[in-house]
Amino acid sequence: MLRTRWMPALLAAVGMLGLVAPAKAGLLPVNVTVLPEAGNYRWTYSVVIPTDQYISSGDFFTIYDFEGLTGTNSIMTPDGWTATVQKWGKNPGLVSPIDDPTKDNITFTYTGDPVYGGVGAGNFSAVTTMNLTADGMFTSRTHRNSDNKTEDSITFTDVPRPSAGGGGGPTETPEPATLALAALGLPALGLARVVRRKKA
Repeated sequence: MLRTRWMPALLAAVGMLGLVAPAKAGLLPVNVTVLPEAGNYRWTYSVVIPTDQYISSGDFFTIYDFEGLTGTNSIMTPDGWTATVQKWGKNPGLVSPIDDPTKDNITFTYTGDPVYGGVGAGNFSAVTTMNLTADGMFTSRTHRNSDNKTEDSITFTDVPRPSAGGGGGPTETPEPATLALAALGLPALGLARVVRRKKA
């Protein structure tokens, strides 16, 4: 019953998407898998390029607070990418991720020719001693097709944690467009509730 009662407001929120500029998003970590490897765990991130953007040499993304990394030699990248590990950053200039300076961040930097969106950037992986997951930050810098300007973005992804701070196994990370839909829907639900209270 409650679900039916709020459905008109939710549909109105969805309808408003046509009136609102689409959410900007850079590289997207669409799937995270964890597989055992020699007593440790290989975390693999499948990353895609949005259709309205492209990557060129120097563009990058960072996975923050990747705990238990077994060493830089365990990191694997697709052709045309390099990986670096540091305790702080590398941050795109227009976003402010949550970043614990005591934990490793992995930055993957593109070094090849431009690749236009709507395709996968590839699978990126690293080995850690941990198989439990927590929410972590993921930032990226890409370029917009429309004007060739850089696009800085931030979203969430799964990162490894020790058992004390971890959860269950990794899950798919919602796309920023899904999060934007939820952000539009919740205020619309609240507005519908206020309107109904005033009518009562």
